Amino acid sequence: MKLKVATAGTAAQVEGAREPDWGEWLYDLVWYTSKIDEATGVERTTSVPLVMECEWDASLASIALDFDKLLVANADLRVLVCGEYQGFPREAVFSYCQRAVEGYARTRPGDTFLVCVIPEVGEVECKEIQA
Repeated sequence: MKLKVATAGTAAQVEGAREPDWGEWLYDLVWYTSKIDEATGVERTTSVPLVMECEWDASLASIALDFDKLLVANADLRVLVCGEYQGFPREAVFSYCQRAVEGYARTRPGDTFLVCVIPEVGEVECKEIQA
């Protein structure tokens, strides 16, 4: 999944997506744009179109911990991808994420989150959550 999103980032001409094995910078995957500051010659971040967290532990507590990191991100789109296993309550994940967005004090109108559950067998289900 990370490789697919990184490949899409390359097509979108953003940094941080060209080398999916590069490691992590703040989140599991970050798309960012940057430019060289003329006064200092130092590269600086100019925008963060996307951040993504992936959690493969089957516990709601682990998934919630990763989603909560997305709440503090200043990105156009914040994505959570998690696995679904036998007996795993996918609706509990969607419900938790919705309540977390609604309950976070710094959520701004228009903040967008995408939560995707990937089952071992069957179709991927994604839900968009808007603040």
